Amino acid sequence: IGSALTVSGLTTISNTVTFQTDYFQEVVSNTDIGTTAAARLVYSFPKASYRTGKLMIQASRTGNNQIAEMVVAHDGTDAYLTVYGTVASPAGANTAAPLGAFIAAINNANVEIRMNQTANNTAVKVIANLIK
Repeated sequence: IGSALTVSGLTTISNTVTFQTDYFQEVVSNTDIGTTAAARLVYSFPKASYRTGKLMIQASRTGNNQIAEMVVAHDGTDAYLTVYGTVASPAGANTAAPLGAFIAAINNANVEIRMNQTANNTAVKVIANLIK
């Protein structure tokens, strides 16, 4: 049947872990995605490798926090995104809540998730679950 791996206690993995199945999980952290001049890339994946994904994206800036869950699918030409479950902390020193909105598109060989920020210099973390 195969080998078994048992992990116990605190385990730190500082790179990508691939399970030899049709499923892939990745965690990405961007400390600052720049200015509000354009929609900023927060995550991408190869369109030839994965057809769909479920992402959880956290955005943080100056005491405000936002989390959004989304699903994305593509047909090789266009990407389709549904965002749901968005929660943003109330405005404090920064009055921008929520911190941004998300869009998906195909760019050459990749499916890209971009964020339109409401304020500059947002930090973003992504947990992506992709399916072949």
